[in-house]
Amino acid sequence: MGLRLSHGEETRWLNEGLPPSEKEKGSGRPILHDSARGYLLCIHAAGCFQCLMVRKPRPKAEASRTGGGQVDPYGHGKNVLMAGSVSKASAIACVQRTDVFRLLIPVPETPD
Repeated sequence: MGLRLSHGEETRWLNEGLPPSEKEKGSGRPILHDSARGYLLCIHAAGCFQCLMVRKPRPKAEASRTGGGQVDPYGHGKNVLMAGSVSKASAIACVQRTDVFRLLIPVPETPD
């Protein structure tokens, strides 16, 4: 048993979101895969980079509007070319150099 401190180690993080409910699977909402629903992000060139929503249509007075005055039910920012459409489900990832402190525990060998 022991401790080890590593400096500047590359750490990767991936977030695919929660598992989709049965209701979400049947709703037509884009999902990442059967085990994760992913995130609906406006990631198109010159996009608004907002997290989008798939929701029931709202009255026109409450819905956000595109630059052309059209209703956008997904939550895009104004003047976004992709307003009025929902994107594919995506995962969020991050890669960063960080310090890692590990607790090392010996694992006994199992007989074959």
